[in-house]
Amino acid sequence: AMQIVDALSEAVQGPNYQTQDYLTGGNFLVIANRLFSMLHYVPFGGDHEHSKSRRMDIYMNDCICWLKLSLLRCCMALLEGCVDGRQAENMMQFVELRNVQAQLLECGTLLGFVPRTVDSSQSATTDSASTTNVSTTASRRRPRCPKKAWEKCQREAIAGFCFSEGKKQSLEEEMFTCWFMLLSLAEFDKSGAVHETLQQIHLECPKLERHLQEATYDVELVRARRSKRGEKVVERVFFRVTDKVRELVMHGAHFREK
Repeated sequence: AMQIVDALSEAVQGPNYQTQDYLTGGNFLVIANRLFSMLHYVPFGGDHEHSKSRRMDIYMNDCICWLKLSLLRCCMALLEGCVDGRQAENMMQFVELRNVQAQLLECGTLLGFVPRTVDSSQSATTDSASTTNVSTTASRRRPRCPKKAWEKCQREAIAGFCFSEGKKQSLEEEMFTCWFMLLSLAEFDKSGAVHETLQQIHLECPKLERHLQEATYDVELVRARRSKRGEKVVERVFFRVTDKVRELVMHGAHFREK
């Protein structure tokens, strides 16, 4: 399944408008929305043996993370070069924003940015109830604590969920991709539904939103309209800047001189 979704992502990048129209007009977005509502990380209480797939010697939560990342990358590829809003409108029609928000909050909870008292099932009724077993102590701590203490907070927040080493980076990528997807859809949001979702995140999860905002930058690309020759519009592309790069820009005297 992951290979199929990755192949679709490569097929629409460029952008390939014909392939984008075919996928956004078909059942792909319906299937993606159904998977977003079903795929949630499962706590195994440290039982590493039962948390692994029988066919593949990897953790089941790793497989869930890979599949969700593949789906999110494909959805973002469908929005590439979206200058007339057609793909975005189709995506907002078939993909429920509450499911994207639930996936974002789930990653934020596992990474220690969202307290367990904030239940993402309020936004997605299909959110897994089993994710409430982790202690809220770590997730209530502020990211302004020292680096070692904050890393300990994150380890405690993910306790009981079996992942491979280094999976924190994948969870962060998934979280930011959900965030970029909401920001990209907000550019074409005529009903105000996306802005309401972003406002809800701002009110309920200020710590998470602050972390996402600080690491999010955007560039503007000039693209020609598909329907009108010669007319050009600006497309905003969002990307993440790591803590090391931000520290270099803010505190690097040599970098500022250049």
